[in-house]
This record gives sequence, structure tokens and C-alpha cells, in this order.
Amino acid sequence: MPTSTLDAWAQQTVSSAALSYFLMIGREVATLYLWGMAFFFIERLRPAEPQTPFFKRDFKTELCYPIFNAAFSTPIYTFLVLALTLGLLEPYTPHYILGAHVTTWPYWGQVLFALLVADAAVYIEHRFAHRVLWDFHSMHHMAKEVSWLTWARVHPVNVITIGLVAVIMRFIFGFASEAIVTAGWIGAALSVWEHSNLDFKLPKPLCYLVVTPHFHRWHHASEKEAIDKNFCLIFPFIDLIMGTYYCPDRKPHAYGVHRDRDPVTGELSPELPDTFLEQVVYPFKKQLERIPAFAKRTEAVPTSSTQTQRARGFAPGS
Repeated sequence: MPTSTLDAWAQQTVSSAALSYFLMIGREVATLYLWGMAFFFIERLRPAEPQTPFFKRDFKTELCYPIFNAAFSTPIYTFLVLALTLGLLEPYTPHYILGAHVTTWPYWGQVLFALLVADAAVYIEHRFAHRVLWDFHSMHHMAKEVSWLTWARVHPVNVITIGLVAVIMRFIFGFASEAIVTAGWIGAALSVWEHSNLDFKLPKPLCYLVVTPHFHRWHHASEKEAIDKNFCLIFPFIDLIMGTYYCPDRKPHAYGVHRDRDPVTGELSPELPDTFLEQVVYPFKKQLERIPAFAKRTEAVPTSSTQTQRARGFAPGS
């Protein structure tokens, strides 16, 4: 290929990639604007917390998350998905094991099954985040006023882990691309809906079938009884089956990260940072701070497998 032709091809490729990149960011901004316009009116119908204004205290901070993730996390996630699919899933993992059967189902059946698989994947990742990646996931839970925009308050690390788990599950089972797109839009809409400041719940047994704002507000409650409950984002019956369902009729008294009191000093654990950049960096700093303490704990315990495993564990919120 002549050098001039190669240079023209490279320039065209870069220009096309740059255009796609900025269009993706623009689409995210437009989607946020449309959701905001809709829930500006919806949340006024029957607010769960009437004292919470639409432009709440950390509105600007939460608004930074989806834009930052669209600009930085999504490209990284896309690269990792391609590398994971081509390098590991394709050659070593069973894939599309139900594809031949699923594609013969009615379209609505494919969408429903895709939603079920996606929510099962999210449930697994969500529990993992509470147990192992809590420093990152706590940024989502630190919101003391839960509203429609809180759905987007997701640390970049959690964006990547959620996406990878969902891709792996869908890759193994297999779905038609159209069903995946429809399920993705439904899942996104439900995520905004369940975080909204709405006083809405369903009677039993309907409350076990689909998520509501009342159900998910208990996941964000700071009361001890609500900690590590209601992990699913679409089908509450998954939590019911797994023993993590908790949804009293009353509303939670408060929201945010539960602050433990030090048993020795009696002092409360420190508040999480307020600004967006501090919240992105904070979990990494916490992980680095643990390295010396972890090394000392590992050296101090006997080498039996059980005790070593306990030394490696970190409790949520630690």
C-alpha cells in the first residue's frame, strides 16, 4: 500500500474514531437531559422525601459521574470486553450454549430472559462489590438524598466490573443483538426509576416481580437492618430466593453510608469526601493505605489455610 494511501487511511480512521467518541459523549449528555426533564415532573407527583429538592446538595457531583464515565470508563470497558472476548472467552469458555434455542423464542421472551440473566449477573457483582470492592461502591451509597440522578453515581471501577460480568453472562448464554439492545434500554430505564424520589410500592406478591423506588430506597438506607440487602436491580424475587430481601412498609429514616463507631476511641468513622475528584481517588488511597497493615497481618498469623484466608478478608465499609 502506498505511503500516501496509508496515511489517508490512518487519518480517516482516527477522525472516524474521534467523531464516534464525541458523539457517544453527546448522546450521554442528551440522555441525561431527557431523563432530567422527565423526572423533574415525575418526582413532583408523589415524592418519597418532599424536603429533597430536585437540585439537591450534591447534584453537581452526581452529574459529573455519567459524563466522566462516558468519556473515560466506557472506552476502557470496551477495550477490556474485546480483549476478554477474543483472548479468553472465545477460546476457553462455553459460549452461546442456549443461543440456538433462545433465538427461536418470541421476541418478548428473549428480552425477558436477557433481563433475567443481566439481573443475575448484577446481583453477583453487586454482592461482590459490597464485600470486596466496598471502598469503590461506597461512593454510590454515600448519597444522603436519593433521587433519579443517583443511578449514575457509580465509580469507574464499578462501571467496568458491572459491564464485564454482564457481558460474560450474556456471552455464555447467547442472545440476539436486538433483544440485548431492548433489554439494555429497559434495564437503564428501571435503574433511573428505582432511584427516583418517588413514594411508590406494589402490594404482595407483585412487589416480588419488579423493582420499585420503595424497594430500592431500602438498599440505600443507612439503618443497620438494611445493610447488604436488596441487591437486584430488576427482579426482587432474586433477593427473596437468596435471603437478602428486606422491604418494610415504612420509609427509611435516613440514607447514606452507615458510620461505625470505633470500639476503642468511641469516635465515628470519618466522613467520605464531598467533591467528585476526591471521590474517584479516595478508594485507591484506601487500598494503598491497607497494604502495610495487610502485610503485617499476614506475617502475624500462622500459615494454616483457614487462618490465612481470614487474614485476607476485608469487611464491607472497613
